[in-house]
Amino acid sequence: MRWILIIAIALVALEQLLLPKLLLRRVGYRRFFAKSVAMAGDTIEMVEIIENKKLLPVPRVLLEAVFDGTMDFQGYSDEKIRRSEKFMTVRSIFSLAPYTRITRRHQIQCDMRGIFKLDGAAMTVGGIFGSSAFKRWTLSGPGTEITIYPRLIPDFELQLSSNSFQGDVEVRRFILPDPLMRQGTRPYQPGDPLNQINWRATARTGELHVHLREFTADFHAQILLNFVTTRDMWTHIFEPLRVEAGISLAATMADKLITSGARVGFHSNGAHRDGQAEGVPPDSGYGHLDAVWSHLAGLERKVRCSFHDLILSELELANEGTDFVLITGYVDEEIQEAISSIESAGHGVTVVPLPTEEQAREWLRLRRSETEGEVREHGRDAS
Repeated sequence: MRWILIIAIALVALEQLLLPKLLLRRVGYRRFFAKSVAMAGDTIEMVEIIENKKLLPVPRVLLEAVFDGTMDFQGYSDEKIRRSEKFMTVRSIFSLAPYTRITRRHQIQCDMRGIFKLDGAAMTVGGIFGSSAFKRWTLSGPGTEITIYPRLIPDFELQLSSNSFQGDVEVRRFILPDPLMRQGTRPYQPGDPLNQINWRATARTGELHVHLREFTADFHAQILLNFVTTRDMWTHIFEPLRVEAGISLAATMADKLITSGARVGFHSNGAHRDGQAEGVPPDSGYGHLDAVWSHLAGLERKVRCSFHDLILSELELANEGTDFVLITGYVDEEIQEAISSIESAGHGVTVVPLPTEEQAREWLRLRRSETEGEVREHGRDAS
């Protein structure tokens, strides 16, 4: 009995002295996203690879990985996830046999736009008799960053109202389809001219369809988004939900216009995660659409200048005949003055109001119980 006790004490002492140095030896960890871009609302795959490249087993492994709080891990119970205001920690406990590789594939739903980075993970390993060791991995390289494009607004109609906030002041529409170019059909909607009905498609489907027109090749549109929703205080954002919906509105407009062949640019008075003050100059093509969406994904909800100053600076750079699309929650005297300057310079202008909070919640597909405080700041890295 005495020898058994002596042997047990010796094993415990040996483990305490030697195993903390040996348990993490030749233990490897990698984590990466299966793709580099996705749309808000998509489910993406994150892959984890844990390896034990030695003969000594690791009886107990506690792995803690930190992610942005807006990511929703599928199939994980609340006991394995700890949430804070902005982040969540996903915990898992397992063991590693000798010369073992574990590959785990996690399905993650990304509800909000942003640019997210996998910075690292912490691992605590333990021996049979309670010894432990700790190590943190810093991750870099391909697959460790993902760009989540803004959520698009379904069934969005490009035939927007052309009235300003100051009353029924008509301005030129920015939608200028070429009557000689057709790219298909779409269902008839109230207000469509009867001379645009496609009778073949109507007879084939049994429902009224109209011609879908393409844009003229030289059509330019500049989308400007106002991050300020209250005219009295332009340095702070009080309604982030509406701003997020405005970003989705700009992304949807760019999609519709660029897909139709237009040259589209974008700029806002919001800050960008890269610190750049430049927007995206007008261009066309699907590659350019990705550039616009990437820029929108990297926007932070911080105000860097007034909307009035942004309009005037973009007016100086505008090509001849550019149509301006102003997405804003209000129009005060300064903004109205800038609109007059646009029209005086021979450009078209359309003022598009930011959605209400209820509309924004519906567009972003948020639950009614969620408050604006739960719409966290985006366009930042997630550890």
